[in-house]
Amino acid sequence: MSIPGSALPLLLASSAGAAGGYEIERSVRFNSADSAYLNRTPASSGDRRTFTISCWVKRSTLGAYPVIFSGGQQSADVGYLQMSFENDTFQVYISGGATFTDQAKYRDPSAWYSFILAVDTTAATASDRVKAYVNGTPVAWNSPPTISQDFYTLVNKAGDVQQIGAGKNSVGTTNVFYDGYLADFYLIDGQALDPTDFGEFDDNGVWQPIEYAGTYGTNGFHLPFNDNSSASALGTDDSGNGNDWTVNNLSVTAGIGNDSLRDSPTNGDTANDTGAGGEIPGNYCTMNPLDADNLTLSNGNLGIAATGGFGIPRAGTIAASSGKWYWEFEVVTATTSFGPGWGFSSTDKSVYALQRANSTNVRSAGCTVNSTNPGNITSGTVGVALDIDAGTATIYHNNSSVATVSGIPAGTYTLAYTADSATDVSNLNAGQRAFTYTAPSGYKALCTASLPDPTIAIGSTAMDVVLYTGNGSSQTISGLEFSPDLVWVKKRSANGDNVIYDSVRGATNQLVVNGDDSTVEAQGLTAFNSDGFSVGSSATLNENSSTFVGWAWDENVSAGLDIVTYTGNGTSGNTVAHSLGVKPSLIIVKRLESSNDWALYHTSLGATKVIKFNSINGAQTASNQWNDTEPTSTVFTLGDGGNTNSNGVDYVAYCFAPVEGYSAFGSFVSNGAANNVFVFTGFKPRFILYKRSDGSGYWGLRDTARDTENPDTLYLQAQNNLAEQTGDDLDVLSNGFKVRSSNFSSSNTYIYYAVAETPFKYARAR
Repeated sequence: MSIPGSALPLLLASSAGAAGGYEIERSVRFNSADSAYLNRTPASSGDRRTFTISCWVKRSTLGAYPVIFSGGQQSADVGYLQMSFENDTFQVYISGGATFTDQAKYRDPSAWYSFILAVDTTAATASDRVKAYVNGTPVAWNSPPTISQDFYTLVNKAGDVQQIGAGKNSVGTTNVFYDGYLADFYLIDGQALDPTDFGEFDDNGVWQPIEYAGTYGTNGFHLPFNDNSSASALGTDDSGNGNDWTVNNLSVTAGIGNDSLRDSPTNGDTANDTGAGGEIPGNYCTMNPLDADNLTLSNGNLGIAATGGFGIPRAGTIAASSGKWYWEFEVVTATTSFGPGWGFSSTDKSVYALQRANSTNVRSAGCTVNSTNPGNITSGTVGVALDIDAGTATIYHNNSSVATVSGIPAGTYTLAYTADSATDVSNLNAGQRAFTYTAPSGYKALCTASLPDPTIAIGSTAMDVVLYTGNGSSQTISGLEFSPDLVWVKKRSANGDNVIYDSVRGATNQLVVNGDDSTVEAQGLTAFNSDGFSVGSSATLNENSSTFVGWAWDENVSAGLDIVTYTGNGTSGNTVAHSLGVKPSLIIVKRLESSNDWALYHTSLGATKVIKFNSINGAQTASNQWNDTEPTSTVFTLGDGGNTNSNGVDYVAYCFAPVEGYSAFGSFVSNGAANNVFVFTGFKPRFILYKRSDGSGYWGLRDTARDTENPDTLYLQAQNNLAEQTGDDLDVLSNGFKVRSSNFSSSNTYIYYAVAETPFKYARAR
């Protein structure tokens, strides 16, 4: 309930790291164009029927056929095994045996996956013979095949080459190589192990690596990739077996070509970051291939080449709204169109500041610029030092300041790059290797270890999704980690109204989202409980054998939700207090005493516009709803319209504010293609609400409880009572979501509201 004039303090979460203090110090970057791989040929055979492979993977190039591991693939004998990504699905191919393909798509290049493969062809039960786990969770094989009992693979066979990062293409005719990063690579000979031998879920529910404490068997090995004293040292086995690997076309030479990087699935201690770069483990920023339509990326998404067509800057994978950050672009060649710098992480990137080579110009979007003539920047190191808190930046060329910028507005920023000439070629260094020049004092490398601890480390402690099946009488829906104050329920398996209840008005007081009525439903939501809610016999919430979804929120300032009730006065300029302490980005208002449309304020539309839940229409200009006045940190303002401010009429308002790492509000413009826009949120979403705002379109409701893997194909609609629909795909990712459907119309604008499952600081790739 709103407490006018007050603002509760935010509750800071503790930092989460690797379980038990286990730290993965380094990774190796593989670039397919270099034909980079490791190989080993066993001198004696181990167990060819039972073994486990475990590694951490950060993908770069998507849509190709990158091979992680192959065992015996150059032999003419059947039984060679290959772990790869075919069409972005995880695949295990065993020649002469079977092909196991995951039904999920793995298209998240911004964070790390844990992949574990456990093979035991001696198992009596067919489904136990080939198992895989991603981030500690079992893989669901698509139409799972059966491999014959006691089948012999070529893994661990004497005289048959084993490879990391190389194999054959999908038809077995051409050598193919992996693009991306690999870390902490194990093979355990003679045991089919559980994922808990290599990792565990931490207190935040995030899968973390642990130190393997078991035995290795004859051909078992562990490649930590920590020793980079030479390229050959990257293949050093530290298991005690001495099963070292031969390294091919990988380099540890300082500079652009260095393939031994600090990019890691574990966050190191930022106290060790002196600004030199290459010092602390963490998930580092790269260029984002999901947001790089006018650039060609290579070398682990650190190599950048323009493809023509100067446009908006392309973004990195990590953004921040506070702090001091430094990164470098090593310029190979550049023209006047070359522009390294920074930009908003929002998809429109309409405001940005970028250094332009061969010019004193800094595209400053209204900022104050002081620059000297940088000269003809056709090569060298361009460094960017961005202080978001102060709203300033300094741009360097070969360690000499060539421009300073002040007056940068508050926002969430990422590194950015733009160019339009094929001769514009650069290489990014966000700190995963040593900087060419040490960062200014106090500036950090752009990696997850240096991101601030999120206010809410576990999204499910403030908002979550529950699925249940109706029983036609009464039941209690439990399992939440909080006592909900706002609950939205929708029937999935058949038509049924969207209904909302809140604890401020009390149980049984129902609002119909896809309608305009407010009623007392005695058999609807009957109680708010400490870990859920109870429902009666209402078919809308509990029809026998029907399936339902419930989206639930905890009302608290830390989570950015305040539920306010008020009585209108019919006078324009009427203000209503809220207790968020910051400006709300979404306000949902419903009249309670008679039938009236819903009225929504969204920050991307502004206070001159209103949009309705119970309509497919786009946003409309309506000064009588919000009085053309933006909400503030303490109040929102009303016009004299009946949907928000009739005299003597009662209303409820659900006020939502952004919380970094937990909730995000914004808009995106669709390109109308199946390879559609990427939307940065700063977290892995649990819940997404979206609506076309410049014309007709449905209100889409997505969550990762109903669709647990990518692509997310299941959606419900807020403005009607239809059952669950399939289509209009999108991918839920570690730092946002990627629209993957042409049904989002070209050049049309969509607003969204998203809530986190996991902040990006800790998130695993999905």
